[in-house]
This record gives sequence, structure tokens and C-alpha cells, in this order.
Amino acid sequence: MSRGQIHRFEVHGRKLVLDVHSGSLHQVDDLVWELLEYYPDDCTPETLAPLRGRFGAEAVDEALAELDELVERGWLFSPEPDWGDLLPRGDEPLRAICLNVAHACNLSCTYCFADKGRYGGPGALMPAAVARQAVDLLLRLSRERPVCEVDFFGGEPLLNWPVVQDTVRYARQAAAAAGKEMVFTLTTNGTLLTPEILDFLDRERVSLILSVDGRPWVHDAMRSGSYDGVAQAVRAVLARRAPGGVPAWAHGAAQGVSGAGAYAVVRGTFTSRNLDFAEDAVHLMDVIGAPHFAIEPVVLRPEDPNALRPEHIPAVAAEYERLAAILAERQRQGKVAVFHHFALEADQGPCLPRRIQGCGAGLQYLAVTPEGDLYPCHQFVGRPRFKLGTVWTGITATEVQQELVNCHVYSKAGCRECWVRYYCSGGCHANAELVTGDIHQPDPVGCALVKKRVECALWLRAQAETGEDW
Repeated sequence: MSRGQIHRFEVHGRKLVLDVHSGSLHQVDDLVWELLEYYPDDCTPETLAPLRGRFGAEAVDEALAELDELVERGWLFSPEPDWGDLLPRGDEPLRAICLNVAHACNLSCTYCFADKGRYGGPGALMPAAVARQAVDLLLRLSRERPVCEVDFFGGEPLLNWPVVQDTVRYARQAAAAAGKEMVFTLTTNGTLLTPEILDFLDRERVSLILSVDGRPWVHDAMRSGSYDGVAQAVRAVLARRAPGGVPAWAHGAAQGVSGAGAYAVVRGTFTSRNLDFAEDAVHLMDVIGAPHFAIEPVVLRPEDPNALRPEHIPAVAAEYERLAAILAERQRQGKVAVFHHFALEADQGPCLPRRIQGCGAGLQYLAVTPEGDLYPCHQFVGRPRFKLGTVWTGITATEVQQELVNCHVYSKAGCRECWVRYYCSGGCHANAELVTGDIHQPDPVGCALVKKRVECALWLRAQAETGEDW
């Protein structure tokens, strides 16, 4: 047994131990916490003597027996499963496409990874013919999958609203003819939303990701002084959709049916300018009225003044703990308060294949440019080396796809033995390539932040299960 099979951590005074392979989480006292410094291989009379002196021989023996029982049950120091069958093969059916329907934007967000929506090229709007061809490609490459997804992205996709409408209608009809279901998301800055657009999005059950960075000064500093109009538009969206993000009219139909309803989630970004981003989370919940939200750490090259750098890690880690405490108190009061990065899935992490493979970029997910070029995801768009093909030819750069097949938690530097690997799945390929120049070498700042987020998420889980004060 190896101590790398467990992870010990402390959040807000609560000592927790995660069994890496089983996902079992244990709250422990001071004795067990210290005993795990030696257990199991170094529990000699000499190493245990100080503990016996401080805690008593009987207590130490009882703790050792409890640890032995946990090991026997497979809840501590559990062996690593055989993940061989779950490694990506490259023949997985396509699950979703991201349509960059607009390489243009009516805002000029300071931190935009997409070069103000242009992705390093001239502005462009996707023709309907390209979007339809992309839908056909999705339906063909999805093979036996019963549900497919189209994500409208940009730039600002509402700048190409007629093509969004046409694509939704076409995709619904084409999916029905193929015996499939099609679900949709649209990411927008909210500035162009109108009641008529919202009527269509509700009627067609299009889920929305709405960009709001938090407090007015934070949002306006990054998003061209657009806070007032965006806040009003986002509140209008949230008022139309029932708790949990499903439109009120679809709430009954949504139960147990993928895509029957649609969600609305507010998503922000924090940078080195607002390391107190828990205040922005409170603003999103209390002022914007968004109980379900995300605030993502910005990903920029280290030399960018807004970038998060190693010296920011302690402050960000402390702020994640502060945000976890805020959410725990709200949940204790019976309020809905869901932060995306703290919301572990039902199996305590991603589904089994995603634990190893990650998001599936370039394998189960493709991004499409206005010209019809294919990339592994929207963040790779504009990086010519990662062009995979076109919507007419399909994937032709098989060597690039094979590079993605070979990029997983067991191939990335430092991931194979990392305790958080089954939660982060090796991190974002595009972020790694941006920061380190290599998709196999994760961004070290990003790694540090995801570790703290998972610790806080596990602490929140322990809080919810025990109901103890802290």
C-alpha cells in the first residue's frame, strides 16, 4: 500500500481523508490523522510509541483496528482499478458539436481567449449551409447515440440569430428523422436578448449560459461597461425559468427526459484583479438572482496582466474556502446555492470514462468555425496545428486526433500519481497547450486551483452529510 492511495486535507478545521481509487471520504480525529503518517507500513513500536504516550495505548489499538477494517472493506488504500478498457480508442461516437456561428462580438472583453471573438482572424458569420452540414456530420458520426448536442458559441452567437434559428429547426427535423433527440445550448453575453428571442429559446428548449462576472465594477472593467443592461437581461431570463433552470412550462415534461427542459446558468470569470471573487459569487446569488452559477479562473499566458500566476495561488485557495463556507451556511438555511466547481456528481466525480479521458475534445466533441473547419474544441480554434478537417470531409488530420487519443491521465506529466486525477481528468488540453506549449503538460497554476476546489467540494459534501456546525 502507498500513501499516494489516499489524500489527507483539512478545510475549516475539519480533517478529511479521501481514498483516491474508491472515492470514499472519511472524517477523522487527531489520532487517526497522525496515525496515517505511518499506516500501514511504518507502524512499528518505535513510531507508535509517541502516539501511545499522547493518546493512550488502547485508543491507538482501536484506531489501528478501525483502519484495518476500512482497508478490508475497500474504503481505504483501495487498489487501483484496471482502467485499460476505458482508455480512449479514437473510435468513440461523436456526442456534440460547438458551432462558432459568429466570429464577431459586440463587446471587447479584456480577457477574451478568442481575440475579441475573432480567433486571430477576420470577423465572420457562419452561413446556414455550413451549420446544416455540421449537423449532418454530427448525426452521422454519433452512430448509435440516442441524444446529440449542438452548442451555439462565438464571439456572440446572437449576432447571427437567423442562422441559430434555422439550425435549431433543421437539427430537430434531421434528428427526428434519424430517430434521435437533439439538445441545444447557447452561450451569450446577454446584451442582445429580447423577449422575442427568449420566446424562441424557451419554446425550443435551448439552455443558456449567461456571462456575468459579478459586481458591477468587476463586470464593467472586463466587459466594456455593459453591466446594467446585462444584469437586466439575465434577471429576465431567470424569471422565465423555474427553479433549477428548467422553463416553468416544461417542468413536468422534463422529469427523466434528456433535453425535455432547459437550464439557465450564470457564468463569470475571475482574474488577478478580483481575487476576492467570493464577493462576486454573493452578488450573482443575491443581486442577479442566480442560485446556480459558475465563476471560472481566467486562463491567459502568464505575462498577461490579468493572468493568475503562482503568487496568486494562496489568495485564490483561501477565497475558495471562504466561498465554500458561504455556500455551506446558505445550504444549512435551506437555500439553493450551487457553485459549478463544488457540485460533485452523484458518483462523487465524473463518470468512469471521463475520469480517464477528460472532456472528449476532438473525439466526442468538435468545434466548427464559420468556414466549416473542425477543431477539437472552441478553445483550439485559431491554432492551425489542431485543425482536424472540415464539415464536408470529416476528420482528415488523423495524426492530430491520435495525439488527443494518447492524451489522458496516464500519459500526462504528473497526473498518473496525482490524487485529484479522477476529478479533473488531467485538466484542459487547450489550457495546457496555451500555458506550457504541450497538451501533455498541464498548467501548474490550474492544477493547484483544481486541487483546492475539489477539497472544498469534498468538505461541502461532508458538511451536508453530517450536518455538523463548523
